[in-house]
Amino acid sequence: PFAIDAAVRTVASLDERSTRWANVARQVCEAGRRGEAASTILLERGRQCLSRRRDALAAAVDTLATADAATVAAAADVVDRLEPSEPCSQRDYLEVSVPPPPARLAAQVAALRADLARVRSAMHAGHFTDALRLAAAAVAASAGADYPPLIAEARAALGRVELEHADYRAAIADLEEGYHAARGAALSEVALLTAADAGYATLAQGDLAGAALWLRFAEAELTENPALAVFRRDYLAVRASLDVAQGHHGAARAAAREAVALARNDPGPDRARAIADALGNLATILGDSGDWAGSLATAQESLAANQQLYGADHPNLISSLQSIAHAQVRLQRHDEAEAAVARAERIARAAYPADSTNVAYALLNAAYLHAEKREYGRAAELDRQALAILEKAQGPRHPDVAIALADLAVAEGNQGKPAEARAAHLRVLDIRRTIYGEHNAMVAVAYFNVGSTYVQEDRCAEAIPSLEAAAAIWETIDRDNVDAAFPLFDLGRCYVATDQPRRAIAPLERAVALRAAQGVEHYRIALPMLALAEAHLDLGHRDEARALYAAARARLLRSDRPDMLDYVDAQVAEIERRGASPRRK
Repeated sequence: PFAIDAAVRTVASLDERSTRWANVARQVCEAGRRGEAASTILLERGRQCLSRRRDALAAAVDTLATADAATVAAAADVVDRLEPSEPCSQRDYLEVSVPPPPARLAAQVAALRADLARVRSAMHAGHFTDALRLAAAAVAASAGADYPPLIAEARAALGRVELEHADYRAAIADLEEGYHAARGAALSEVALLTAADAGYATLAQGDLAGAALWLRFAEAELTENPALAVFRRDYLAVRASLDVAQGHHGAARAAAREAVALARNDPGPDRARAIADALGNLATILGDSGDWAGSLATAQESLAANQQLYGADHPNLISSLQSIAHAQVRLQRHDEAEAAVARAERIARAAYPADSTNVAYALLNAAYLHAEKREYGRAAELDRQALAILEKAQGPRHPDVAIALADLAVAEGNQGKPAEARAAHLRVLDIRRTIYGEHNAMVAVAYFNVGSTYVQEDRCAEAIPSLEAAAAIWETIDRDNVDAAFPLFDLGRCYVATDQPRRAIAPLERAVALRAAQGVEHYRIALPMLALAEAHLDLGHRDEARALYAAARARLLRSDRPDMLDYVDAQVAEIERRGASPRRK
């Protein structure tokens, strides 16, 4: 039933795209005959634009002509991601578009651009091996074409495929080359989109400063060329993700909401899809910033929009369902979350082969739900199933394999299996160091996770090297990030436990300051305060310890962990009674 429905919808969508192309082509031709075109150059640019849209449409048809199950599932994306034809008749767009090539190169350039259309179609269908092969060939061929815009387009296309395939290092290198080539060729649209893609790839690598620089380049293109405002949503999607990573949640929400508003005000024929996409991104950003009620409402709106576009059983609903499930879990609505997870998995299994990565992602989402319900055995079982699929499909060192391993490690650790958790975390660390290099936020998290498994077993001496490595990375890349408090807290505790209280002071003070500055839960601020009090007690600093216990007590009174008040009161009473350090607990 899904395949039949997808085929009907895809054929209708292709017909509609063809009709729109023909209408625009008629407008351009009639304007040329009546002499209404502003110049011969603009008329030629309009014709070139239409030729490229026709090539893209033909590439989509070719891709879908011999579709397997996975391609059928991606058919809507293959068609929906086609660029609209309408700008080909709009003067402001044509004025910033690339001029036609010299007549002697026209046939060669047209053939290579048709190849680039096939690259994009294969990429949206999920045929990454084909897309990479075609894109690499196009880059090689463009080098001999003596036409700078084509060089920029080919290099940008290769970078985009590498980005979609999560080969971030290669993507950044090719996107950077594509950006500079586009700037040199005055190709504003390609420069803008390539800068946004490079920002996303750099962000995925954990380089927040690099991502911010790329977004400044994208913003400059938007400022210099108002006609590119139609692409502002692409920029805002990356902008919001960077703001979340930097802890600027208000700015992230504002960027995502602006994207929704732009989509709602879009008069073009692709408005409905743009709204659904923007709502889905806003739901993710709201969840990332802790507004789970807002995330749930927005994800439900996104689901309704996608369902109206694609039907009730289409894979494009899965992302919205996963956002709904995550929000419901956070809101302690587990039964409703379970229904959303089950529906997402059912859709994935109906649309994709059993060993598809999309099925693996559905399994990981189900595992997350079970972990949140403290059903760690079932969570680990699902994580292993997903891991096996991902390793077979993507190889043992793919970023998604690291995600599955990290989830499995958490499930194992929560079952009281620190050795098994540590083995998985060590694999995550190895994968991430290979992909991202040493100075990266995700590598810092992996080091911390390895160290925390030793802490769980009261093996602090063995935990310290990993925790020190994590703290050092955060100090280098983003010392004010609140996530740096995790390794600093455990590091300070381990220094105290290994009779190094003087070394514990600095990391624990820093952990307290980071959490207080970010306004995290009072309980989480109180924890490093209590460890810091113990360090001061070991050093004989009774007044400092007493003040810290009082501050921690005040935090705990405002938290959901008043059960710790008895411990704090006992510590203070012991200080007063004995005038010396009480035994640590």
